Amino acid sequence: MALLLSVIAFFTWQPWYIPNLLAKNSIVPLNAHSDSPPYTTRSLLLALAGQAAHTRSGASLDSVLQMGQSAISLEEAWLLRSIGPDGEIFQNPDQKQIIPYFANLSALSLVNSSPADVKDYIDWYLAHLNRKTDVWGFTGTIYDYQVADGGIVSTDYYDSADSYAATFLSAVAAYYRVTGDKQFIRDRYADLELVASVIIDLQNTDGLTWAKPRHYRKYLMDNAEVYRGLKDYAGILDSVGIKQRAHYYLDAAGRVQEGILTTLWDEEYQAFIWALDNHGGKRLVNWGHWYPDVISQVYPIVTGVLSPDDPRAIRIYDRVNQVFPDWPTFYKTETLPWSVMGYTAFVMGDNRMAMEILEAAYRMNQEAARPKSWHALESAFLMLTYQGLAGHLPVKFLAE
Repeated sequence: MALLLSVIAFFTWQPWYIPNLLAKNSIVPLNAHSDSPPYTTRSLLLALAGQAAHTRSGASLDSVLQMGQSAISLEEAWLLRSIGPDGEIFQNPDQKQIIPYFANLSALSLVNSSPADVKDYIDWYLAHLNRKTDVWGFTGTIYDYQVADGGIVSTDYYDSADSYAATFLSAVAAYYRVTGDKQFIRDRYADLELVASVIIDLQNTDGLTWAKPRHYRKYLMDNAEVYRGLKDYAGILDSVGIKQRAHYYLDAAGRVQEGILTTLWDEEYQAFIWALDNHGGKRLVNWGHWYPDVISQVYPIVTGVLSPDDPRAIRIYDRVNQVFPDWPTFYKTETLPWSVMGYTAFVMGDNRMAMEILEAAYRMNQEAARPKSWHALESAFLMLTYQGLAGHLPVKFLAE
């Protein structure tokens, strides 16, 4: 959350998520090594058949769909060019900066097509954990990195310890879901526990996590990601037979969810508080302010804290479309398309709006030069939106 504030300042602008259809506090079955084939243009066409004949821009359904394979290839190639020689994933192909939060979501979006690259990234991340106490006194965290003096050096800084750890666990879950490699998980279990311990150590009595040590803010976006990461990690452990720890993290995830739906939900405003400090100070949503106010509201939907048919999810999504009806065309006035909203539309079953942002992003990157401010998170959420529409997300959560 705080990281996006930094990105806004730098670029003039926070994994991988699937609607959670399971009963509260049930363990997510990962169904590792699915028989589902990789997503294809054909499956994308079939998935979208029967939707609205035209997007609001006037483009026909067929013309949007014809962009499908080209757009997928465009974003995938861009992300692959952002991978360094040791598995690290940079912010962009310039390969000058590594922010693990963004890299985690990139890895998750690439796992269907490039699991070997994702495996390398997981090992790179684990190799760069702070095993001795970091500058804030924590272990299991990871710093941002940058290129300097001919090598990659630590910045001795991370924006949010909770989200970095949570989105990494979700990326690992996606890798396991695709490969079914139980031995890979068992061999790295101690390191994964170290990562997960960061979240547990930041969890407060109300179930919510502080963003990082000595930064006494609880962010809606971060906590939504923490819920997803803990659920994903519980699913891995349950699948490989580490049942007791699976239930431990499942309980922790349930407490995060409860904290979001009680402490962070404001009944009067019928919206979420997007930040809460240690003195009880609340940052209420300003529906006229896109980020962080409005965009933070969709994260409980994106991460499965709220199911798509929950009245609160429907009310929030409708409100976003009411106050910002033209969000799929933000690329015309903003430097980035906010592709997380495309994924939100997919989760809510609004395929037309999901298609519109895919169309917008494709035109933005194909028909004009890709903006210099473009970063891995945008490509990652575009990839996940494609995969969702095609029915081939890297992790599936099925009602059982």
